[in-house]
Amino acid sequence: MATYLKTKPYRNPQLLKLAKNAPCAICCSYGTTVSAHSNLLEHGKSMGRKADDSYHAHLCMSCHADIDQGGGSYDDKKMRWLEAMAK
Repeated sequence: MATYLKTKPYRNPQLLKLAKNAPCAICCSYGTTVSAHSNLLEHGKSMGRKADDSYHAHLCMSCHADIDQGGGSYDDKKMRWLEAMAK
């Protein structure tokens, strides 16, 4: 099992503001798009801590909820997340 040291999270409000008026990275719809943070441990996510701001994707509310709480396997959600973040 890997051991991860606690580090101060990287925060950049200007980077997160880029999501405003951007299309969703998954469904390409315009509307209320947010900077959705990664839920992956390798991106700094842990209990009570969001991933660093550099690990986010522009997602609409529906796609964000689907990746966070929707059905599907962990591997499927991880693949969709990584593809969205790459865009």
